[in-house]
Amino acid sequence: MSLFRIPVLIPVLVLVLVLVAEPSRPAPIRYAANTSLVHNQIDHTPYTAISIGWGGWFDLLMMPGLANYSHDNDVSNNLIFQVMQLLSDGGAIYSNGQTSASHSFETGETVTGNVIHDVVNPYWAIYDDNGTDWMTVTGNAIWNASQGLVWGYCHANYYPDEGGGLDNANVRGNYWQGLPTLMNGAPTDPHCFVDQNTTITGPADVPRAVLDAAGLEPAFGDLLDWTQAPPPPAP
Repeated sequence: MSLFRIPVLIPVLVLVLVLVAEPSRPAPIRYAANTSLVHNQIDHTPYTAISIGWGGWFDLLMMPGLANYSHDNDVSNNLIFQVMQLLSDGGAIYSNGQTSASHSFETGETVTGNVIHDVVNPYWAIYDDNGTDWMTVTGNAIWNASQGLVWGYCHANYYPDEGGGLDNANVRGNYWQGLPTLMNGAPTDPHCFVDQNTTITGPADVPRAVLDAAGLEPAFGDLLDWTQAPPPPAP
């Protein structure tokens, strides 16, 4: 098993260095509550940049994802580029499983104002994988995503008392170069709203305010000058 050190600039959290054992795994947040991952720059990673949530794959068996305490998590105003450089089946921002313990948009995960470009390998730049429920994805800008895969997807919903159909998501007001993907090409249903998004040809079509708000805040700009300390001399 090999160990990779990936510097991840996260000035608003305690975590500033992510260790990934085996390059086929993302650096996950897993289950969390009241967590904000905002104003970071993450680039040149072999796999997923941000991964949050878990336990949604039971929908493959026509069963609900695992119940968990996740709620009120926010991934916003990050600058993410040159990711998925080595592996596939990930994304710049990857979510999995139930995001709201109370089953509501009010406490569900929010992914807003992120600027994502140059996702080298598939899949989606913003990837709402199995069981991802009560997601809000809005105001993000995406270009040069692998195969034009900008967002996906709203799987079949097996959570009890949610009315079936697709998982609950609001995917609106984004700027992207490509087309979104829904399960089996299904049209928007009463649970999954994918509309009012703007197709762009590149960054010139993105509002300046969105571009300027993403990434490190000025007070943390010197983090971009970080370099790894040289290894100790061999004995």
